[in-house]
Amino acid sequence: MSEFLDDTFHHSQENLLGGHDYYGAHGSLEGYSQKNILGGEDHFDSSGQLAARTQPNIFDGVDVVDPAGGIQAHTEPGPTGASVYGSGGEFEGTMRETPGGGEFIGLDGHHASWQDNLLGGVNVDPMSQVGTISFPPLI
Repeated sequence: MSEFLDDTFHHSQENLLGGHDYYGAHGSLEGYSQKNILGGEDHFDSSGQLAARTQPNIFDGVDVVDPAGGIQAHTEPGPTGASVYGSGGEFEGTMRETPGGGEFIGLDGHHASWQDNLLGGVNVDPMSQVGTISFPPLI
């Protein structure tokens, strides 16, 4: 799930399809989403190919489904936020809303946060990635 939440976009904004347009740091369109008939959103890459679908699940959370229909991740509400589970059912971390946006904290140390913006979308906080940056050894 952390791969899905990796900061692959810089900011988003609402679009006319009931979803969001996702833009890279240099302003290029990286993908978009639109509402689907399942009560979630269909997410498309920059070439318009379906990348993932979200839909409500029986746990009162959300399933993330790949284009072939396989479950990639799911969430379940919990006392400290939404618990995130991977495709094999393994616990991967917690997502929670914050006063100005939200954050994901993974068991692997991955931390990502985002802030709401004036365009009805979110801005990724690049500083939230500082703790997960690693450099190769010099020798």
